[in-house]
Amino acid sequence: ATKYNYIRMAIRKDSTWLSSAGGSSGWSGRLFWNNSGEDFTYGKSLSVSEPSWSGGYSVLTWNVGGESDWTGIVDKLRIELHNIDLHENWTWLGSYTIDYIRAEVT
Repeated sequence: ATKYNYIRMAIRKDSTWLSSAGGSSGWSGRLFWNNSGEDFTYGKSLSVSEPSWSGGYSVLTWNVGGESDWTGIVDKLRIELHNIDLHENWTWLGSYTIDYIRAEVT
């Protein structure tokens, strides 16, 4: 886990907010991780702010390197994005947040 400090994901909103959000944002975005044999818990998760949706793809970034529970061998990731119809372009796991170094795990 200590080798990789950031998780990034490029997404594009494909339509308006889903009806379950009542027409408003209702954004909910969270990354979960676990170590071998563990269940996903909120103790090993990070929320992410809603992007600006300024056109094209928006990039979500989770700085997991600063989390005390980001240790050992992380063998599973789960990303939950609710109340939105979207398209994912890529997901990246790395030690820096620069755009031109990217390891796709999609």
